[in-house]
Amino acid sequence: MVKDFSEHVEDFVYKLWYDQHIDELRIKWAENGADREMDFDEDREIDKEYENFRHPYSNNTLRE
Repeated sequence: MVKDFSEHVEDFVYKLWYDQHIDELRIKWAENGADREMDFDEDREIDKEYENFRHPYSNNTLRE
């Protein structure tokens, strides 16, 4: 039951973060040309940004 609650909280936090940051991220990718790269994967980039948000001071392997 606690796990279910924590999953709901995590989902809520992700959706809130996503709604607040997706436009800014898309602008960033357009300005630096990343979104025009053949291997650009928006979902992967969103995952990286979200992990950086969740763990800003860790040595996360998703960071580049």
